Amino acid sequence: MEIPPVIKIALEERLGSYRSARELREAMISADLETELTNQSEWTRDHFEYVDSVDATETTHFTIAPSGALNPFSYVAKCVGESCTVKSVGQFVKAVGLYSETAVIPDPIGAYFQQGKKLKEAHYDVLFRQFRILEQIRPLVESKVLLFGDPVRRMCNDCFQEMNAQLHEATSSLVSELNNYTTRVVRTNQSKYLLGIQIPLLQPDHDHTITNFIPITKAQAVRLENASSHGRMSKTAQKLLYTLISQRLTQDVNTVFFEMDLARRLGSLLLAGSRAETLIISAIDRRTPNLTEIEEWEKMRTIDLPWIDHLRPEEVLILREEASKALPRLRELLRANLTNPSINAVTAINELRMQALEVQAELDSLNLKKERNYRSGMMGLAMSFVVYGFASQSPALLASSMATLLATLAHLRNAERDHEAQKTKLLSMPAYALLRARQIIAER
Repeated sequence: MEIPPVIKIALEERLGSYRSARELREAMISADLETELTNQSEWTRDHFEYVDSVDATETTHFTIAPSGALNPFSYVAKCVGESCTVKSVGQFVKAVGLYSETAVIPDPIGAYFQQGKKLKEAHYDVLFRQFRILEQIRPLVESKVLLFGDPVRRMCNDCFQEMNAQLHEATSSLVSELNNYTTRVVRTNQSKYLLGIQIPLLQPDHDHTITNFIPITKAQAVRLENASSHGRMSKTAQKLLYTLISQRLTQDVNTVFFEMDLARRLGSLLLAGSRAETLIISAIDRRTPNLTEIEEWEKMRTIDLPWIDHLRPEEVLILREEASKALPRLRELLRANLTNPSINAVTAINELRMQALEVQAELDSLNLKKERNYRSGMMGLAMSFVVYGFASQSPALLASSMATLLATLAHLRNAERDHEAQKTKLLSMPAYALLRARQIIAER
C-alpha cells in the first residue's frame, strides 16, 4: 500500500520539525503548502485507495487497529501534554512493533484539508501536534508497518441516520452510568467560558487525572455557577449539565465508532488502549463490559519491558527482523502471564530479565564451543595432511589420511548441526527479544 499523498508530503517537507504551531503556520503559508495539501487531499478523496478500500479477504497479515489511548493521534482518553504524548507514542510503537505484523489507523491529517475552508489558528494547533507525532513514527510509516485508513465515511442518508441513532443511544447509555463526576466553570483570558469535567470511571490513569473542557456560553456559565452556589441543582441545571457532558462524550463515541468500523472493514483486531474506549465499545455493542478484562489489558499495555521500552521506532524495526522467532513467543508469554491474577507482573518481568541474561551466557558458551571445535578439527586436518605429505607414495597411508580427513569433516559437520540446533532454540526463546533489544541499545 502507498503512503497517502498528504502524509508523504508532510514527511518530505519535515513539517514535524517546527518548534511551535505559529512557526508551522508561517512556514506553510510562505511555501503555499496549505493550497498544495488541499489539492492533494481532494485528489486523494477521489482517486487514492486507502488500505481499508481493499477487500479484507485479501489481507494476509495479522493486523491490529489501535484505538483511543493507544492511537497517539487520537484525543480520546489521554493527556495531550508533551511528556504524556511521548509516553503514548512509546506505547504505540511497542504495540505496533511487537504485538502485530501491521497496524492501521485512520489518516490523522488528510481530513483537515478536505473541509474546503481556509485553516484557522486552532487547526494549526492540532496539526502541529499531529505532524510532530508523525515525524517520531516516521520509520514505521516508511517501512509500511503502519498503514492508514480512509478518514472519511461515505454513506446514504438512511445509513447515516441509523448510525446517528446508534451513537446517540450509546452516548445516553454511557452517561446514565456516570454517577460520579465533578465539574467547574472556568473563565479564560479572552472572556470566554469553559466547563471542566472530571469523570473517574473514564480516567485512563488515576494517578494523573484528566479534565476535559467544553466551551459554554456566558448564560450557561451563570446558570451552572448559580446552581453550584445554592448547593443543590435544579432539574433545569441538571438537564443542562447532562446535555453538556453528552456533547463531550459524543466526540469520543464517534471517534471510537469510526475506529471500530475501520477494524471491521479490515477484518482486523481492534486494540483498545484504556477502559474509556472499552466502555464506549461496550455501550455501542449494548453489552456490559467485564471490568476485570479491562484492567488486565491495561496492565499488559502499560507493563515496562526491560530494554524494549527504550527502543526508538527504527530500532523496533531491527528487533522485529532479528528477533522474529522470539517475538511471537514473547507475545504469548505476556498474554498468558500478565492476565493471570495469580502471577505478579513485576515477578514475571524480572524472570524474563534473568532469562535474557541466561540466554546471553548460553550463546556466549556456544560461540566459544564452536571455536574450540573448529580449532581441534583443523588440528586433525593438519595432522592428516602431514601424514599424507610424508607418505603420499603409500596407498595404505593415503587411505588412512583420507579416512582421517573424512572423519574430521563429519565430526565438524555434526558439531555444527548440534551448535545450530541449540542456537536456534535459544534465538526462539521469549527472553532473546529482550536480550537483542539490550544489544541494539548498546550498539547506538
